[in-house]
Amino acid sequence: MPDTPPSASRTQITIAVIGLVGVLGTAVISNWDKLFNTSDPSPPPTTSPRASPSARPASPGLPDHPVVRRGAFRNPGSRTHYYDLDDGMQGDEPTRTADFLFKLDDPRNPASKVGVAALNGARLAPGAVGAMPWEVATAEFTASRGISVAQGARVPCLTSERAYATFLVRADVKGTLYVSFLTYR
Repeated sequence: MPDTPPSASRTQITIAVIGLVGVLGTAVISNWDKLFNTSDPSPPPTTSPRASPSARPASPGLPDHPVVRRGAFRNPGSRTHYYDLDDGMQGDEPTRTADFLFKLDDPRNPASKVGVAALNGARLAPGAVGAMPWEVATAEFTASRGISVAQGARVPCLTSERAYATFLVRADVKGTLYVSFLTYR
């Protein structure tokens, strides 16, 4: 077995130590809650549902407004698709029942905001992100077509059939849009 120079041995030992520190660090971080009991037995403080957009929990529905339909659409590439949240349908052509269309503001930047156009009398409330639609004042809803929303923001809306709904839009690195929605009674 040939002798290795001392500098090569030192390099191998250094790499092995760095790898060991990384593995141990990952183990500690992933088990932090088990190592240091961080659970708080006291209940979380209650907040007003309209206190601020960030303080609003996105509840899946309330007894008086149960979820009627839940769905998701995938819009590959830069094609325009029209979305009918009432019927849970996605199409390539505008129809009399389509509620919204979504398109990246900057197709070259998948992290850009998403442009939303309300169609056929549908309305959205981009200033009330995170609120449930029945919590939003009628004046906060708009049918404007030049609205941009941040990706991942749950936006309250009214469909073209005046059903309560919320939608959330995200894009992957290739620019494919993913639209998830809930409609309520």
